[in-house]
Amino acid sequence: MQKLTRILIALAILLSGVALLPFIDWPAEALSWQLFAGVYDATLAVNYANGQPGSYFAFAGSGYPANSEATITVNGDFLGTVTTDSNGNLAFNVNTNNAPPGNYAVTATVNANATATATFELQNGAPLRQLEGEGPIFYVVPTLYLPAIRRSS
Repeated sequence: MQKLTRILIALAILLSGVALLPFIDWPAEALSWQLFAGVYDATLAVNYANGQPGSYFAFAGSGYPANSEATITVNGDFLGTVTTDSNGNLAFNVNTNNAPPGNYAVTATVNANATATATFELQNGAPLRQLEGEGPIFYVVPTLYLPAIRRSS
């Protein structure tokens, strides 16, 4: 029994080496650790740093996994999803029609492997930004906190 176990282990080691034969002619750069780690260098950019409430902001992202669904959030609140193209790029717009002045962080995430954030600020004195970008439009809805009311008997 011990002899059979040793033979099976030796056979597994031999076959592991055979499985790597297709990679013999690859340059060393092609076999870097990033290829197997699922690491993406995602970036997200916004067209304007500020605008008044009611403005549109266009976002463009790159470096995401190709043909994947990206989750879009603003200040941690879910806005929706957008699909990346075959090159790992994405584009969408954010409408701030009902949003109050303040700072907003928009994040695009794909499977927690690729995430990037871009920020903008809504200011009452800033210019009103018109719709310029392409892709779906997501609406910033202000979070409404209601008091807890309990009826006493």
